[in-house]
Amino acid sequence: MNREEEKPEKEGKKENDYYTSQPSFGSKKTSRFWHQISRDVRIFVVIAACIVFYFALLRMTNISEVFGKIYQVLKPIIYGLVIAYLLNPIVKLVDTHFEPWIKRKFPRIKNAGGISRGAGILLAIVVMFALIVALCNMMIPELYRSIRDMILTVPSQLNRFIGKMTEVMSTDQSTIGQMAEAVLKEASDALQTWMRTDLLNQVNVLMSNLTVGVINVVKELCYVLIGVIVSVYVLFSKEKFASQCKKLVYAIMRPSRANMVLHLTIKSNEIFGGFILRSSEYCVLSDFPFWICRIRCL
Repeated sequence: MNREEEKPEKEGKKENDYYTSQPSFGSKKTSRFWHQISRDVRIFVVIAACIVFYFALLRMTNISEVFGKIYQVLKPIIYGLVIAYLLNPIVKLVDTHFEPWIKRKFPRIKNAGGISRGAGILLAIVVMFALIVALCNMMIPELYRSIRDMILTVPSQLNRFIGKMTEVMSTDQSTIGQMAEAVLKEASDALQTWMRTDLLNQVNVLMSNLTVGVINVVKELCYVLIGVIVSVYVLFSKEKFASQCKKLVYAIMRPSRANMVLHLTIKSNEIFGGFILRSSEYCVLSDFPFWICRIRCL
């Protein structure tokens, strides 16, 4: 009985050894024939790469147009991935604190992880829109004030400059005064000619550019909205996407190189994510008293 039980174990070990051990075909030394073939293949690959690179330079405009179209198609997905990465620390913070609280307070709830994940995503989106509104509330009034001051001060400064120039030209009859008078006369004539001939065309071009700019802004806002939807989907299934990306890296690269790539990715994520968290904490702590004073003033 023991011998019969040992046989399947040996067979199983042989099968596992077959899948884990590296197969060997003949001797490990390469012959001169195969060495020469591998050298010829490398030379052929280098020459083919040079030819492809040359034709790529000749068709650079077409290639750039193709990549631009691909980027325009993938822009909402790229926005969604970036937004998901920026909102991930908030979602992770809510998961670490809210999910154990739900399991402790409501042990009958089976989908505690989904509830905490949904609450974290909702809180992250609310924080994101609150930060956007706060930034707009800080930037737009300052921009409006700067434009208003410029509109109010520039005409008076120009009138003062013209007055000084006329005083200088009326009192100074030297060569410099005559040259300045001739330059001002030529400038005024050129300005009048431009206003009579090219101003209407320039206004039409400006209005068309303004219309195109408004359309582009609306299009980008639509892309951002689609990106928010994509980010919600990515954050709900981030563990699944992370495991699939890890499998893809191990499928493309060797295990040693894949481990190095994953190590560098994790370290970069820790450094960049920590920088984002520290910067956001500094911004919130530095601007919180300002917003409290502003709310009290209102």
